[in-house]
Amino acid sequence: MNISHFRQKVSKKKQFVYLFIIPVIFAVISLIIRQEFGPYWLGINSDPEYAYLLNFLNIIQFQTPGHTDHPGTTLQVFGAIVIQITYFIQYLTNSVVSNITESVLQNPEFYLITVNTILLLIITSCLLLVGLVAFAFSQNIALSLLLQLGPFLWTPLQESTRVRPETLLLSLTQVLVILLLFYLYSERARLPKFALAIGIVLGLGISTKVTFIPMILVIMLLPGWFQKGLAIFTTIVTFFITTSPIFSQYPRLFNWLTSIATHTGHYGSGNPGLVDI
Repeated sequence: MNISHFRQKVSKKKQFVYLFIIPVIFAVISLIIRQEFGPYWLGINSDPEYAYLLNFLNIIQFQTPGHTDHPGTTLQVFGAIVIQITYFIQYLTNSVVSNITESVLQNPEFYLITVNTILLLIITSCLLLVGLVAFAFSQNIALSLLLQLGPFLWTPLQESTRVRPETLLLSLTQVLVILLLFYLYSERARLPKFALAIGIVLGLGISTKVTFIPMILVIMLLPGWFQKGLAIFTTIVTFFITTSPIFSQYPRLFNWLTSIATHTGHYGSGNPGLVDI
């Protein structure tokens, strides 16, 4: 009996180790693809990376970002924080002699690569957590590994090498998966605080890029109208809090989104209508 218990314990430890393999492979492949794509200044690699880089500086200088199309505010704030920390570390080690603005403009590729590397680290960590949480609840290694394979499509792999909203959305999507796992397997996740957590993630996602809006359908899983309403309210509040740096740009943002939604062409151009058939 003791031997059998020992074998089961060893087997679980092996399965636990397996959950680290896929995230590591994902990170390695992403780094290889990033290397193959070349620098961010090269061709289409610069769009929208350099626009975001300049708006990272706007956030650092407490200026309103000029690029609000996505709106991408969460990424702009995130990038600003990463750049400030990176610059501060360099300053402490006497690696820079210029101010932060000059440093970024003189070494844009270094800062973009740094931001992407941190984003990739977060994505990889979230991917690992998805597997660990799934295995902790289900004790099913096959299911856990399957959930980790989600980003192993060309588009997510490609996005993981960039500095744009979709890169951050990869992490937020994984966080949403983790929350759903708690909802499916834990009765405690049926409490109102779970609705708050869902709302926060959805609000962060939508303020990162409005194409995240369809994910609000997750709210339909919540029990009762109170929790559904709470999640919707939290989503709206989170959106406005996280987009507060572009408060003065709200009219422009909403006009832009309305134009896209009500015209058949690209970026709000073309004839009025939803779809050009």
